[in-house]
Amino acid sequence: MFESLTQRTPKIIDFGEYRKYALSIPLVNIGGKNCVLFEVRARSLAHQPGEVCLPGGHVEPEEDFRTAAVRETAEELCISQGDIQVIAPMDMYLSPSGQMIMPYLVRLLNYHGSFSRQEVDEIFYVPVDFFLKNVPRGYKNHIFTKPDDDFPEDAVPGGKKYPWRSGWSLVYFYPETCGHRIWGLTAKIMKSAAEIMREAIENEQ
Repeated sequence: MFESLTQRTPKIIDFGEYRKYALSIPLVNIGGKNCVLFEVRARSLAHQPGEVCLPGGHVEPEEDFRTAAVRETAEELCISQGDIQVIAPMDMYLSPSGQMIMPYLVRLLNYHGSFSRQEVDEIFYVPVDFFLKNVPRGYKNHIFTKPDDDFPEDAVPGGKKYPWRSGWSLVYFYPETCGHRIWGLTAKIMKSAAEIMREAIENEQ
């Protein structure tokens, strides 16, 4: 019994409940230096207007993460998908708010500064060296459990007084650069990617 499970690949519990997003960390060669392209979200957008971000967005039901990252990047930067070279997947982030976010390190080919005015107000570039040399500062953001009004409190020991666990996550801030502050999820993604890139550079020397 259960012999068929010996080669099973584990999955993430409640995978289907997560809201799935894919994004790119786009590298552009500027003056012989690898730089990361960042966007400033259009101030006309309803969600997080004017904030610094990386290209990306929602994964459609028929897509995988990689396909979504390339599609969203092409749409936001007004380029062909063929001009996006995927280098490698970075590490996935599962947020306390139920988001599953998959970033990819990519290189933009034949890019000349275009972007969608409907989604993006401006773009700017930060040398990769900035992230290799600077570690962002993290601040605790506390998270609490609050059951819905229809939660069956009489079904758990202690009812309304049940000692729900609280937790926290770190919100990161990089030093200001290029007139912008990279913080929050974008900083968390870049911190993780910088650690991966730093290790790759050391291994390739």
